[in-house]
Amino acid sequence: MQFFVSGQQVATYMVYDLVENRELIIYTVSTVFWLAFDGCNFDTETNTLTVTTIDGLTHNFELASGHLIRTTRPCNLFKEVAIISGIVVIGLIGGRVVALCGKYSPSKGA
Repeated sequence: MQFFVSGQQVATYMVYDLVENRELIIYTVSTVFWLAFDGCNFDTETNTLTVTTIDGLTHNFELASGHLIRTTRPCNLFKEVAIISGIVVIGLIGGRVVALCGKYSPSKGA
């Protein structure tokens, strides 16, 4: 994820910088699934971006600088991810429902 101001890159965050539980990241040939189902929100009043990752972490960024304002973690009372028939991944992470559809075949290198 990169932030630009007036055409100049001001901040860069890699997926591994934002997701703690890397086992939950899903890799396909062309895509990496790392956001929660409703994991991205722009707030035009505060000029911030809120990103919620697949492991339930919530990161708040200042859009003007790309600065990470804060990271919050779920309470972890219940944390489960299930693979059903190798097609659907469903999980309840920190009270949020995460659902991803598509075939997932982990390779040994992932």
